[in-house]
Amino acid sequence: MMHSHIASVFHSRAPRRFAPALVLLSALACGKSDVPAIKSAHPEVATRVVSGGTASQSAPAITAWDDSLGGVVAVMSVERGAPVVFARDSLTAVPRTVELFSHDPQLQPALLVAGPATRECARQRTATVTTPTRPGVPVWSLALDSGVANPIGISSLDDLPPRDSSATIVRLRRLAGTIPEDSTSAPFRGLPVVVRESWRVMTADGTPVWITISTRTLGTESNPRLELLTMITEPDATAKDAWRIAWSRRESGPEDKVVGADLLAAVALHESRMIMAMSRSGDHGEEIEILDRPQPGTWRLRWSSAALGCDAR
Repeated sequence: MMHSHIASVFHSRAPRRFAPALVLLSALACGKSDVPAIKSAHPEVATRVVSGGTASQSAPAITAWDDSLGGVVAVMSVERGAPVVFARDSLTAVPRTVELFSHDPQLQPALLVAGPATRECARQRTATVTTPTRPGVPVWSLALDSGVANPIGISSLDDLPPRDSSATIVRLRRLAGTIPEDSTSAPFRGLPVVVRESWRVMTADGTPVWITISTRTLGTESNPRLELLTMITEPDATAKDAWRIAWSRRESGPEDKVVGADLLAAVALHESRMIMAMSRSGDHGEEIEILDRPQPGTWRLRWSSAALGCDAR
């Protein structure tokens, strides 16, 4: 029985609008001589070209569901401004206990009730998420079954002192510029890289991991194009004060079609492995991707909601 004082906790993560200050910081810092060296090492670069592009690459082969995530993965949909749940099995309207995650290192219990399937995907449902007798409207971006994971705090460039933030932006721009080019990136070759957003997560062994969203823009008046670069970087254990790219992806297409990506949460699964949840725009609306770190310096795509085999309805 749900309490009569249950409060709605919907919190929409609106599309990020990135301040021009990041670009200015990048320009001011380019002349600094104390920026740590770059030593790049690359995993295979995944390329995705959105509608209006000229090429595409198939998604990694992954199973339909990762049982370590529990029975549901729910997010706050930017498009709907309300929760959407991806489920391993068919769900009933009976409430199930979940835990809510955000960028803060804390979780909160809640109740989830699945609604009807969405138009975009028969394996994806709307949902109602509520917190019993909790005042206020908490911020959350990811929900998992209770007891599945513990939260990990996420910080951003804004949390660094100005000098450190500026030096970090320069290093991230230089790293993004070392991602191997391919035929889809040719039109953007030589254009400046702009760091839009970057977050830092600390692993259990104390390694700082940076997740960065960068862009290059081809500003032709009739057909403006955008390249979105998502990368995960870590300190390089083989070189002093150097970073390496542990995972990266390139997306490109018309400027109004490349929506972007967002880091939802970082958690430690109770099987002891750290994962990060990201959202991005896909062929059937919002998609959720889970990445993990099988070993230091290496990240991989572990699970994607796209693997559910959604059929447009």
